[in-house]
Order: sequence, then structure tokens, then C-alpha cells
Amino acid sequence: DGGAELADEPDSPFLKEFPKDRAELVSNEIIILGDVDPKVLGDENMKLINEWVSELGGGLIFLAGTKNNPFRYAGTPLEPLLPVKLDPSLTPEQQSGRSREPLVLKLTTMGEYSPLLRLSDDNLENRQIWNSFPGVRWTARVAGARPTAQVFLVDTTPEHETNGEPMPVIAQQSYGQGAVMYFGFDETYRWRTKLGEKFYSKIWNQIIQNFSLDRQLGASARTQIKVDR
Repeated sequence: DGGAELADEPDSPFLKEFPKDRAELVSNEIIILGDVDPKVLGDENMKLINEWVSELGGGLIFLAGTKNNPFRYAGTPLEPLLPVKLDPSLTPEQQSGRSREPLVLKLTTMGEYSPLLRLSDDNLENRQIWNSFPGVRWTARVAGARPTAQVFLVDTTPEHETNGEPMPVIAQQSYGQGAVMYFGFDETYRWRTKLGEKFYSKIWNQIIQNFSLDRQLGASARTQIKVDR
């Protein structure tokens, strides 16, 4: 819903509308779901996405936003796909309120060694690069990660902890035959600050390639072996 005219531009990567049926959806490799109202997306489309990920090995990326994602997906066919648990006790102000002070995000040990977020072959340099990124003004308040999720990046704010653990802001999990990734903040553009596309593009390229490579290689949807490096 970012603007219908975007799909009319020459060689536009944007679609005029969500795929109408299962066959049309299967032709895609990845869905990036931004701050979309689930009522606009519709229950049938959400069921279709669930089946596409779980049964056909699709890749889904949740990009959080202050209005809908992930909060309003509670109780929908997409909630089970989220690598994080939702907190039904949050008020609208807690869901959307931005911080006056930057929130510091930090790589977990798993995040430091993940090829998805690797920005240098040197461990110390990789950590320093991530620590040099400016903080964000908002993170989606969630009730922690699901037991099956891999958490790569966390919000270190003590008030956002759940059960004594830092709150996850980048996490991934397998769901059936597919994979789902969650971004709990809407300011990835800050990776460009004073650096341009240098790391911003590298991070997103690695993530997109991770989701699409298996299908490009014609890998088995039933059995796969993956390594960290």
C-alpha cells in the first residue's frame, strides 16, 4: 500500500497487487512483509502465505512497524510464523512510542558468527563495525524469542528485557519447509549513516541470497544440510 503508481514505472520490481492464487505465489522466492494492516492483506492471503512457507519452502521476512507489524498479527494465520512471541499486554503507546535517546543494538554470539550479518572475516573487526552503527529510536516490544528461533541482534535496553534476557530485534527460524526472518525495527536505513551503501547493501544481499539460494539450486525441500561458513 506504499503507492500504486510505483508498479507503473518501467521495469518496476513492485507488484500492483498481491498474487491472486497459489500458482502465482509459488513463482516467487521471498515475501518481505512491511507494516501492512492484516485486515488489508486478508485472512485468505495470510493462509496462503502460511502454506507457501510451510509446505513449499518459501521465505518470509517480517519488517516491523509502529502501526501493525508484528502486533496486529496476533491470532492471525501468520502469528505462528513469527520467530518472536507477541505481548498482548502492551498499550498502543508502548507499541508505537519512540525513544528520545538512541536504543543500543548488539550482536549476540550467534549473530557474530552468522554469515547473514557477517561484515568482516575478522571477528573483532566485525564486532566493531556493528558497534559503530548508530542506535535506533524504536524497536517492537515483544515477549522474547520462540524456543526454535536463532537470535542475531538484541535491544540492550534494560526496560525491554523479558525474563532477564535482552529483547530480540533480528531473529530467524525454520517453519515447516521454509524459513522466516524477523526485523523488530524500522530503521535499517541507519546502516547507511556516513557510510552510504557499503554495509547496508552487503547485509541485505546476504540475507536475500540466503533465502533464495536453496530454490535457485533446486535443493530438496525435505532434506538440507547447512554450515555456518
